[in-house]
Amino acid sequence: MKRVLFVLLIAVLLNGCGQNENGKPVESKEDKKATQTAAKPKEEPKKELTLDEKVTQDINKKLGKDTNMKKKRIVELQVNDNLGTDEPNDKIVLLTLAGDENLSSKMTVKGMLMKSSDAFKEIFKNKEVSEATLFWKFPLVDTYGKETDENVIKIQLKKETFDKIEWKNFDYNNFEKIADQYWMHPALKKELQ
Repeated sequence: MKRVLFVLLIAVLLNGCGQNENGKPVESKEDKKATQTAAKPKEEPKKELTLDEKVTQDINKKLGKDTNMKKKRIVELQVNDNLGTDEPNDKIVLLTLAGDENLSSKMTVKGMLMKSSDAFKEIFKNKEVSEATLFWKFPLVDTYGKETDENVIKIQLKKETFDKIEWKNFDYNNFEKIADQYWMHPALKKELQ
């Protein structure tokens, strides 16, 4: 009888030693490591972003995803091979952006020109870009009162031109003089005079 009680006492003690005060089993260090290792998902190697994805991400981060008129900032983005160079990986970026409304038409135009500087800096961070063209869209009202989003500014820079510009001192009002191609809608030009 003493032997049976002794065996029962040892069984109760051993069972109690494997549990904490809440009655839950206590994990050993090996069990914890195995649980932690199994719980961590294997990190997949980061896939490299395409040039389209990089430009979209950078422009949205710098200029904002939406305009102050609740329109998407990036209207259209095209990345094409530049067949006019000897480099096989040279790319041309064609980016159409929606402009922000401002207090006056003049300030609206100035805002688009200022943001063009930021956009070009973001685009040309990518070494494979040899040329970039920005198109700015903004709502215009025709003589019948119909409002449509129209291209109002076009600025094209080649990499060589971009590299010549001292951006920290650059006056965005000089795009018309230094750009490889520059066009502004007559309605906006009139506002600047």
